[in-house]
Amino acid sequence: MEGFFTGMISWYNRSLSAFMRVNWLALLVIAACAYGIYEYGGKIPEMAPMEDKNNPWITSTAPEGTS
Repeated sequence: MEGFFTGMISWYNRSLSAFMRVNWLALLVIAACAYGIYEYGGKIPEMAPMEDKNNPWITSTAPEGTS
């Protein structure tokens, strides 16, 4: 199992070093994500159910005669 984690750390170090050589690519990725949110953000239907009206419900019980 230790070999798996050693390989994973080695892969992470190599990929991070490669990414740092082309760090300008991060701006391109961020711009692409921002464009996708702008372009498709309003076109994706809301994932919450229609019954969800954002009203919290708290259910509790207490001994009879308390208020």
